[in-house]
Amino acid sequence: MDPIDDANCPAAADEPLAVLDACHRRLEKECSKLLDLADGVCSDPVEAARAALRYFDNAGRNHHDEDEEAGLFPLLHAAAKSEAEPLLADLRAAHREIDALWQELRPVLQTCTQDAEAPIDEELARRFDALYRDHIAAEENGLFPLARRALSEENWRQLAARMEARKKR
Repeated sequence: MDPIDDANCPAAADEPLAVLDACHRRLEKECSKLLDLADGVCSDPVEAARAALRYFDNAGRNHHDEDEEAGLFPLLHAAAKSEAEPLLADLRAAHREIDALWQELRPVLQTCTQDAEAPIDEELARRFDALYRDHIAAEENGLFPLARRALSEENWRQLAARMEARKKR
């Protein structure tokens, strides 16, 4: 179990969307910390850069995206293909865009772990933050309501089981 991702997180068996929502809140918090780092207002820039790397290399992007792309998206596609497909295509594209932007930001943060005076590209950090916040809004205003309408109780059980199994890896 990854304490970065799963600490203080609702159990997927209780409500899979609550887990994803909790992840969104954590993503927003970590993006804010990243902006603080870029703005030069954090007390320990080296540790802040290390923490950002740990979070976004693991829980923030990979685990959350896996829960969505390998769990929720296929179930939703099967249950509501015509309504879901355009939204799912947009969300997958946003995941790829976030990943590409992370690949630009990651080496900057790696440099910061070695040099507290290394500059952070503020514009890059702000784009990353904005992209994540827009993506979260699209999921919470489009994906989550559609999932609540379209998925069956069995679908929710399947998703919960998949998410719990991922947490144990």
